[in-house]
Amino acid sequence: MQDIISKKNIGERLRGLRLGKDLSQAEVSEVLGLSRSHYSQVELGKQFPSYSVLSRVAEFYQKDYEWILHGTDLKSVITNVKSVLDAEKDSGILPSFSTLSSGSEVISEVVDVRKNVLLKLSEYLTYLDKRADADYVMTLPEFTVPISALSSGLYRAFEVEGDSMEGVLYFQDLAVGSNVENYAKISLSNIYVVVLERSIMIRRIADFNPATSMFCLVPDNKRYKSEWVRAEDVRELWEVKAKISCRLNKAIENISQYFNDFESTINELKEEVFKIKSARL
Repeated sequence: MQDIISKKNIGERLRGLRLGKDLSQAEVSEVLGLSRSHYSQVELGKQFPSYSVLSRVAEFYQKDYEWILHGTDLKSVITNVKSVLDAEKDSGILPSFSTLSSGSEVISEVVDVRKNVLLKLSEYLTYLDKRADADYVMTLPEFTVPISALSSGLYRAFEVEGDSMEGVLYFQDLAVGSNVENYAKISLSNIYVVVLERSIMIRRIADFNPATSMFCLVPDNKRYKSEWVRAEDVRELWEVKAKISCRLNKAIENISQYFNDFESTINELKEEVFKIKSARL
């Protein structure tokens, strides 16, 4: 299920921010360059704010854009995960983790066939069995990285399955990953495609230490739980550097719909005006 942005929830968050600053609607609407009535409609949840208004709100209150839309942001997700992990460590459920090691242990040797390839969801199971077979990898469709900054290096494009990274990656998006050769190159909280023995997952790595040989993989979607995997079970690791999507941001879709509805209303009014003028002739 994809996230549905609620006008009411956005309005409640904006009202909470305003009251937290002890400001009136008139004061905030002036800062945002809106009429008081327009801003009031947004707070009441009767109208979506435009992208430019959301940007001004985020800047004015120093809040994350995603938080205004969804009520959460990456920082809070990582903080919540860390607090849960700390509690579990204190209880003795999990081993203690230190900071990322600077070691250079090799994760796994990836077959380099001198081309970047695309993996569709239908190909995942076969890839897990034959990923080390250069002849098989050569049969996969070639993928050209359409970004000049990513022109060098080895990449794979993985079709996204499910909604575990909802908000960043959506079903059937393409996550473009750069091959991570050793543990020292892992950046905590970044998104990775993790190829295991029998599955392929896309998650953030929240914690890792070669001394304990375990990764903590964290989804952005709160309906999914974080998972622990052993380093020895990781066959390939790809840091997501870009995505290709045919899905517009939900907020943009909503705003676009709002303007389409507005345009339709204007056209209807034009027709009514025309009829009235025609009747008078």
